Amino acid sequence: MINHLHIETHSFFGLKPGPKVLVLGRVHGNECCGTLAINNVINRIQNQLVNITLGKVTFVPISNPLAAMRGTRNGDRNLNRAFYPKGPTRNDFEDELNDILCPILEECDILLDLHSFLNGVEPFALIGNTSGDKKAFVANEEKVYTSETQLVSALDVKTVIANWSETYTRGVQNRRKRDRVLNPPFSLNYDEKYGDGTTEYARSKGALAITLECGQHEEVSAPLVGENAILNILRFLRMTDGRPNSVVKSRKVNYISLFDVIDKISQGDKFTKNWKTFMKIEKNEIISINEQGKELRAPKDCFIVFPNQNAEPGQEWFYLGERI
Repeated sequence: MINHLHIETHSFFGLKPGPKVLVLGRVHGNECCGTLAINNVINRIQNQLVNITLGKVTFVPISNPLAAMRGTRNGDRNLNRAFYPKGPTRNDFEDELNDILCPILEECDILLDLHSFLNGVEPFALIGNTSGDKKAFVANEEKVYTSETQLVSALDVKTVIANWSETYTRGVQNRRKRDRVLNPPFSLNYDEKYGDGTTEYARSKGALAITLECGQHEEVSAPLVGENAILNILRFLRMTDGRPNSVVKSRKVNYISLFDVIDKISQGDKFTKNWKTFMKIEKNEIISINEQGKELRAPKDCFIVFPNQNAEPGQEWFYLGERI
């Protein structure tokens, strides 16, 4: 039974120095695969099928217990937005969670946040950008360097999205100009910081952070994708007695860098296709038609990412990205 009155964590310490890894599940309450994956790995460690030999790994199986108890994406709001300490300005349940979870994130060197999606075909990951700085930490008394690009290579995914945060910020800035909202204080819809989630907060504190979308919400293989990702990250960092997975290192990964986000302006704005994430769009292909009949065409050959058929007017509708 899920208890929404507390947050449960599990930590395992190796006997030698090493990185501090944090794994989050169920930031969104209806995305169960992360919880299942984490619990499976905890069970492996407790039964000595996997041994943590250096560093520290902490698991939060259910990051939003209110949303998990309800079986909904959000409790009072989206926990993966406006993620920063609220202190005395707390207004909702997720604000209270921020004050509990933020100190936990501040301690980690590496964050792996496990999610699932409603519409899509295969698992994918998100990182900050492909030119991000490397993180240094001591592992077994030696200094080790790694980056989000190197870490994501240890995951069994074919596609990695970069530059979501920067693109979201530009979208908010464009929204403010369009709607002539020029002076603070800004409501959430016009606040660049509203786009900050778990990974953005972790990066702001010096950590490397990866979001892994393990599959569709009800896909039976999604928990296994999450479980393998956790184990592969720990092996990659030499934190376990298991051998690193050499197969996934040789997999070719497609990196898609987001470059634009388009808001839905009116209720009558419509897509020209039932677009799904990673569908290819040719230059000048019509993506959507607005309420007044104006066509929106692709500026170049690209991919559509996170199309939301049910977006509300004034909200982000879809992103565009290109392979790098």
